[in-house]
Amino acid sequence: MAAKVDGLEVHAVFGEDAEWLRIGLYYPDDAIGEPEMEAFAPNLYGPRWRKGQRTTQTLPLRDGIKPGCYRLEVEACGPGGVCGRSAAAKLRLSLPDGGKCQGP
Repeated sequence: MAAKVDGLEVHAVFGEDAEWLRIGLYYPDDAIGEPEMEAFAPNLYGPRWRKGQRTTQTLPLRDGIKPGCYRLEVEACGPGGVCGRSAAAKLRLSLPDGGKCQGP
């Protein structure tokens, strides 16, 4: 993962077959509910990603993002962007610098 001026570049490896990828960014990192920013990405090169396949997607970041600790969630989704079949992968990170958060 790399923080960029205009977006957060996310490199994912699929643990299961998926038709869509959901990327959500939550602030603060323990927030419950709707993400601050969210993107859904379809597989543009075929009907679905296969287990073990890799992709790189960019989550656009809004100007003036608040500095602090965020939670990034990446989730494989089914047809029509329907998610929730399995748990999302989660990562805590500090933005806008891209470092790791302090604490538990």
